[in-house]
Amino acid sequence: QVFLVLNELGGQADDQAVGWACSEANVPQSLWIDQAFEEARFGSVHQYGASYDLSLELSAQGFLKRRLDQLPPEKRQNVVASSQKILRRQNQVLAGANADAVDPRTALAYRTAPAKAALHASRAGRLDDALLWYDEAIKADPENPALLERAAHFLRAKTGNHARALSFARRACELAPTDPEAHFTAGWIAAGQGEVSEADRFLAAAEGSGKPKHLCALQRARSRVERADRKDGPIPPNDLAEIRQLLTRAREGVGNGERAQRHLSECERVNRTPGKVPAMRRINLFAVGLLRRAT
Repeated sequence: QVFLVLNELGGQADDQAVGWACSEANVPQSLWIDQAFEEARFGSVHQYGASYDLSLELSAQGFLKRRLDQLPPEKRQNVVASSQKILRRQNQVLAGANADAVDPRTALAYRTAPAKAALHASRAGRLDDALLWYDEAIKADPENPALLERAAHFLRAKTGNHARALSFARRACELAPTDPEAHFTAGWIAAGQGEVSEADRFLAAAEGSGKPKHLCALQRARSRVERADRKDGPIPPNDLAEIRQLLTRAREGVGNGERAQRHLSECERVNRTPGKVPAMRRINLFAVGLLRRAT
C-alpha cells in the first residue's frame, strides 16, 4: 500500500510524505525503508543531511499503476484517498493554508526537499539561495513539469535570466502538452522578450487548454509592444490595429475583485505604451530642442 500511495503522488516524495504514507498503512517508516524498499529496489533515495527524497523508477511506476488498476474498487479507493490526504497535508505545510485551500499543483511542484527549500528561500527574499535550491530540485526531480514551470516563473520574475527561464518553460510544455499553466508561463516569458510568434504559439496552447482568454490576449498584445520597443522604432500600423483588438479582448470577461483590477491596470499600461515615442527618437527630439533653444 505504501508503494501504491507513493506512486499516486507521482513517484517522488520527501521523507515527510513517506512517513505519512507509512502511517496511512500502519507500517513503521524505518521498517519500510530498511526492509520493503531495500528489498524491492524500485527506486533510489537521495540524502540531504537529516532529510531525504525518494524516487521510484519509471518501470516500477508502470508496474505499480497496473497493480493499482487490478485492485478491487474499495482498496483502490483507499489508496487514492490516502494519496489525496497526503497532498492536502503537503499543501498545508507549503502554503500555511487550511484544509479547504488545497492546491494540488503546488504540492506537485514542491514535493521534494530542495524544492521546498527553494520555495521558502524565495518567499523570504533570499534569491541567491532560492536559485541554488531550484537547481538542486530540478536535478532531483527533472521530469516534473509543475516544478519546471515554477522555476521558470521565478527566474523570469526575480532574476532577469529570461533565456534560462524560457528553456525551463519550454521543457515543462514538452512534458505536459495540455497544461495551461506551463504554456501560459512560456508565453508570458516570450512576450516579455518581444518574441511574437513564439508567444502566440504558447498562448494559443494555453487558451486551448483552458486558460482564460482575456489573460492570453493581454500577453499577446504585450509581445507586439515589446517587439517594437526592442527595435526602437514606431509600431507598424497593422501591429497597432492588432494591439488595439487584443486589448479589447483582454478587457472582456474580466470580472470583479483585486485580480481583475490588476489585470485592467496592466491593460492600461500596455495601451499607453504604443503611443509613446521610442527611446532613440526621444533622445533625438530632446537634442533638437536643445539646439533650437541655443539658436
